[in-house]
Amino acid sequence: MVRTRLAAPTLFALVLAVYAMLGLADGATGTAWPSIRDAFNRTDSSFGLIFVALSGGYMVAGIASGHIADRIGTVTTIIVGVVVSTIGLGLLAVSATWWMVLAGFAGLGLGNGLGDASGNTWVALNFGPRHMGMLHAAYGVGASIGPVLMSVLIVVFDWWRGSFAIIGIIQLTVMVLLFRKRNYNTRHSAAEENEFLASRGAAPRRVTIELVTWFALYVGAEVAAGQWAFTLLSEGRGYDHGLATALAAGYWIGMTAGRFGMASFGNRIDPERLLWEVSLIAVVASAFLWSDPFGVGGFAIPVIGLAFSVMFPLAMGRTPHYLGSERTSRVVGYQFAGSSIGATTLPALIGVLADTHGVGVAPPVILATVVAMTVLWGVIRRETRVAQ
Repeated sequence: MVRTRLAAPTLFALVLAVYAMLGLADGATGTAWPSIRDAFNRTDSSFGLIFVALSGGYMVAGIASGHIADRIGTVTTIIVGVVVSTIGLGLLAVSATWWMVLAGFAGLGLGNGLGDASGNTWVALNFGPRHMGMLHAAYGVGASIGPVLMSVLIVVFDWWRGSFAIIGIIQLTVMVLLFRKRNYNTRHSAAEENEFLASRGAAPRRVTIELVTWFALYVGAEVAAGQWAFTLLSEGRGYDHGLATALAAGYWIGMTAGRFGMASFGNRIDPERLLWEVSLIAVVASAFLWSDPFGVGGFAIPVIGLAFSVMFPLAMGRTPHYLGSERTSRVVGYQFAGSSIGATTLPALIGVLADTHGVGVAPPVILATVVAMTVLWGVIRRETRVAQ
């Protein structure tokens, strides 16, 4: 593989900008929903259609991204993703009908899925844990700013479309700058196409299936914990509204802090060892949340967020080491498709169970998922023969 070192600083900064835009759009969407709902006379159940449009586009992009990158290069695929998501943002900015809104979110999901998967692939192939941590920290920054930007535009100007327009304009600028770097696509040498840094002796297809399954479990647990934390504490366990809010926010603060820590010290860590250790911490914290000793189980939620924070970027960064650089773009795409499935199904499953058994069902479901993904990670470590 020819690494993109000559263009690395500028190109990496642009990829960080792309990831911050992903976070901006995701963060703005939830805040915009009440205004979108009222503008088109919809009910809250229609928010599910937006989620289907976003996740559907993301899933299609995940499956296709690796195959597209193999044909046109990783950086060019990122550019295509930015173009598609910008079109989606444009539709949202001028939307006059509900169907334009759904089309805009579908385009946003498709474009963001391409940019997300290809950006992770490019960083995984060219850098180490520190840069992968920076990438995901950039998303956290964008996701934190998005709701604020949308709130200001709604409160001051009553203009929910404006946030999507502003994000689209910023993305146009990033797209132009990225286009100038389109010749710096990742290439693979013939020797490296058969190279397996850590999976010699393991069947690539089996390891791929295991990795995709792990990502589905992890992202399902991450999204479920974040979405259900406040409801669990405020309604299920009777926490004061302020304390429940603080602990739920602590989950995301822990998530962001961990990724900034990885961005600062990522090159000094053993990624295999750290991933195993934080998996065990997540198991213990999830068990503490479920058992709720002395009524303080909710304080485990920020710990779960901190433990989760490095899992996704670390596992994503290890993909080339497990399966070789030639397979990375396709496998990363499949991992994102699996992530979309997990993000959609596990929170929904908890919702269905909560209707019958109460919101208290969330902790045992999350614990079971965390245990399953920890066991699976142990299997992956053994099969890929990574030196411990």
